[in-house]
Amino acid sequence: IELEVITMADYQIEGGPDFGWPHASLSWVNPSPNMPRLSTAIQYAGTVLLEGTKLSEGRGTTRPLEIFGAPGLPAQLIAENLKKDFLSWTKGCVVRPAYFEPTFHKFKGELVSALQIHVDGPFYNHSDFKPYRLVSAFLKLVRRSMPDFDLWLKPPYEYEREKMPIDILSGDDRLRLWVEDKSADAKDLDKILKFDEQSWAEERRPFLLYQK
Repeated sequence: IELEVITMADYQIEGGPDFGWPHASLSWVNPSPNMPRLSTAIQYAGTVLLEGTKLSEGRGTTRPLEIFGAPGLPAQLIAENLKKDFLSWTKGCVVRPAYFEPTFHKFKGELVSALQIHVDGPFYNHSDFKPYRLVSAFLKLVRRSMPDFDLWLKPPYEYEREKMPIDILSGDDRLRLWVEDKSADAKDLDKILKFDEQSWAEERRPFLLYQK
């Protein structure tokens, strides 16, 4: 097709997400019933991975995809180990233990022990926040602390009937295998992710319309 992309006028990309939202004449419009806030959208690149697990991703609460866990989850221990083993992956946000009781979806009516990610305060740093790494570390620590928990959701998922849902969401099986590998640590996954991130940065470079 013949396609012309028309750039937006007066768009300042370096501004990043504005937590004075709504600002100017813009209002937040939910792109999904389970994305009610700007902070949900910011976390989504990581917390969407939880759809491929049997953990609750917070559906059935007022904070879907910001709060997540399972009954009996050692949330305090996991929060402590996040800081201990994955400190660089927790920057730019606040993570705290929490509890919730979903009104529908996974663990409906049960008390869920959970973690909640906060990105809606002055502590938030858009450049430092790494939601994919943060949730990956969470899954790793769930497997470590609850080795008998049936973590992975089985097919079918969406329109796919054979592939594991977590593999679809993460792109392939490398995240799942990293979580299951007891000897693998942060640097092993970081090596994989950095290679992909560098490749993507090069691929997208010609299409960055708002770079100065």
